[in-house]
Formats: sequence, structure tokens, C-alpha cells
Amino acid sequence: MRALVGALAVAAMGCGSGPAAATKDGEWSCGAVHGAATAVRALGHGRRLKLGAVADTNGTAPATLANLRRFAGVFSVEHVDAVVALGDLGATEDEIATVLTALAGAKVPLLALAGEREPENAFHAAVARVRAAGVDIIDLVETRLVDTGKIDILSVPGYPFSDKGCRYTSADLEGARRLVDGRWRPLIVVAHTPPKGAGDKAVDWATGEVNAGDPAMLDLQNAIYPNAALFAHVDEAGGRNERGRINVGGVEAGMATIVELRDGVARTEVLR
Repeated sequence: MRALVGALAVAAMGCGSGPAAATKDGEWSCGAVHGAATAVRALGHGRRLKLGAVADTNGTAPATLANLRRFAGVFSVEHVDAVVALGDLGATEDEIATVLTALAGAKVPLLALAGEREPENAFHAAVARVRAAGVDIIDLVETRLVDTGKIDILSVPGYPFSDKGCRYTSADLEGARRLVDGRWRPLIVVAHTPPKGAGDKAVDWATGEVNAGDPAMLDLQNAIYPNAALFAHVDEAGGRNERGRINVGGVEAGMATIVELRDGVARTEVLR
């Protein structure tokens, strides 16, 4: 079985069933795993899965929307199996819905999770609005494990170091880890927060020459050994592939990434 070690070997506080609850400071426990949290959805071609990945639009500025539409067109031409939006899409329902609608131009399923900016009600309402308009979309806060048939996708929404909105705790990561216990198949993790790295080649190398990732996220990665793990938030490290740990880059900064997992090996194509 996949076993979590170190700081994450804690009781699963906040990982029970029922709706996520906002804290007194306004942030919401989007990282908590509620109920079974698993969906079966056929994607890809056996042991090959090709994803378009975007993050960090941070709203709907005209240049950002132009980037989104351009990337959605490339994803369509490149025949990705799905598009993953890794959070910090917007701070209001309208912003988030506008971003997701632009990505729908890829004409493939969308997988959307929250970063640190998205308020709880706004995020879920935006996903529901886009779904009602006919877009094929999965809410990766409500659905935490997507079984594509031969490959699993595990989502880890939120950012632990901010009181702006969506957060997770170490106990929440334990709940996510338990979802993949005993599932011996290729695994892709999709998260907003990168793991704590070491040095200037890491996916969390940030302005100020520091590694800005989360040690608890690193513990999770080391416990479950995903074949590929997609991150965002630190746009300065966008485009890096550190042994399958990939920073997909920020759309606001003009970057997105195509990730193909084939026979357990992740290959990337950076779009600018």
C-alpha cells in the first residue's frame, strides 16, 4: 500500500463527509476530502493520456483572455484528451466562469480546481454555470480522484499559506493520500501548490532566489510516487519538468503546457 510518512502521518481531521466549511477568517477548507470523492470517467487511450494544462489567469484581462483562447486552440489541434485548470483563475464567479468558458474552446472535457484566489461559493457556482451552458466539466474540489480507466488523476486544490480563500491542511493531504491507497496504476497529481524544492532548478524557485513550495506537499509526493505531478503558483518556474514534477506556468505570464503520460513516463511541451 502507498503509505504516507513524516508530518502527514496524522489523523484525518476535516476529511469527513459533508460540505466544506468556511473558517472564521473567511478561507475555506477546499483541501478536505468529502465522501468518496471519486469519479469514473473514460479519458485517454489506455496507458496514454494527454492533458493541456493552464493556471494563474488571475482574472480576465484582455491579454489573458487572448492567451487562453490561443492555448485552447492549440490544445484542440494537438488533440489533448482533457484540459486541466490548476487554480488562481479569478476572484469572482464571473471571472472564473469567463476563464472556463474560454477554455471550452478546446472542445474536450475540463478539469477545474481552485487555487488560493477562488472563494468557495464563487468557484462552485462558476463551475455549475459553465456546466449548465453545456460544457463538459469536472469540479476537482468535489471530485478528488478521477479514474480514467488505466490512469488515475488525484487533485489537491488550494494553497496553505494564505488567508485569502482556498486552503488545505496536512490532514487534508492525508485524506487525499488515502484515496490512492492500494491503486497500483499510473498516477497523475494535479495541484496548485508546488512541493518544497531544493535549488534553482526546482519547480518552486521563486523571485528572491528562494524555494517557495510546501514541505507537506513534498511529503505527499514522496509517499505516493506519482508518475507525473502538475503544479502552478510560482510562475517564475513555469515550464520546468523536474523528474516528472512539472510547473505548467501562468497564462497571465503567457505560458501553458501540454503533458503526455505514456507508459508511465511524462513528456512536456511548453506553449508560449
